[in-house]
Amino acid sequence: MKPDYVDAYYYRGFAKYVINDHQGVVADFSKSISLRPDDAIVYNKRGIAYLMLNQKSKALADFKRAIELGYSVSQEALDLCG
Repeated sequence: MKPDYVDAYYYRGFAKYVINDHQGVVADFSKSISLRPDDAIVYNKRGIAYLMLNQKSKALADFKRAIELGYSVSQEALDLCG
């Protein structure tokens, strides 16, 4: 797989994040994670999308993974999980 494919999912996911297409964010960031599983920012943003879709357990799992990878997830986001 070419690295630019990873970038395409990454940037398209961010574009969908900006327009509040939460289903699209989850789809694109899930593909991005499958190709580059160590991207903490993507886990955090997908976690936020899961929160917006009221999928709190999935959001919490993504936030925990982002923290494991060194990202500083907001306490507010963690509190919304539950």
